[in-house]
Amino acid sequence: MSRKPATLVRLIVVVMMLASLAVAFGPAAAQEEPSGTLSVAIWGSKQDIDSVQAVIAAYEEAFPNVVIDVQENACGENYAACKTLIAGGSMFDVFVPGNWSIQGMIQDGVVENLEPYIEASGLDKDDFYPAALSAMTGQIDGNVYALPMGYHIEVLYYNKDLFDAAGLDYPPADGSYTWQDVREWARKLTLDENGNNAESPDFDPRQHRAVGALHLARRDRWL
Repeated sequence: MSRKPATLVRLIVVVMMLASLAVAFGPAAAQEEPSGTLSVAIWGSKQDIDSVQAVIAAYEEAFPNVVIDVQENACGENYAACKTLIAGGSMFDVFVPGNWSIQGMIQDGVVENLEPYIEASGLDKDDFYPAALSAMTGQIDGNVYALPMGYHIEVLYYNKDLFDAAGLDYPPADGSYTWQDVREWARKLTLDENGNNAESPDFDPRQHRAVGALHLARRDRWL
């Protein structure tokens, strides 16, 4: 009988949790020594990739009968890339999905329900930050399909003087605003050389002197 499913889930837990396999799956590992070959897709910043590589190396040391083929690939970041691999029959065994794409993957049956393995291992889901775990939980059935390897917090910085000059209320401190609110603030705060904002019919986008909003994304890119 193939041992690949058990091995696959163990590695998913290790990669996603960045934790010790011995802690999460010690009893199961003692009963069944995993073996075989797994293909693993990783992506992200150099720090992200290095951290996952370190965990994979620890896994290989603990389970020398498992051969892991690691490749940098945007599949987890870009679901369209995954679909191409699936259509060609070359989809990776393990990958790190982004929370922006995992719901589509769950609906399409691309990722496996981890609940039976979580229960068998005794893993405590309360050890995870609730919002991060919720993002990995299927909206269609409430089951967990991936375990978070981390999370980041987005922060809005704004210039009070510019808001005052435009007669705008400050963004709510509790974060109860939307991207549409940000767009409206940006239009009102973006000015041309004559002081017209982006909502004015006289606004000249070729001669602007103030830009209402900039978004700094991860991985050293300005959007």
